[in-house]
Amino acid sequence: MDGVEERLTKIEQKGSKRDEEEEERTEELVGKMIEKVKKKERIIE
Repeated sequence: MDGVEERLTKIEQKGSKRDEEEEERTEELVGKMIEKVKKKERIIE
């Protein structure tokens, strides 16, 4: 059983690492979108 549990733990850690990376990417994209919107608002004003 130990071997299986160890593998599951490793898989879970990889999964959470991937989730963190995706979150960071999403935050970057959202930040870029907000900047674009702000620039457009300035142009309209």
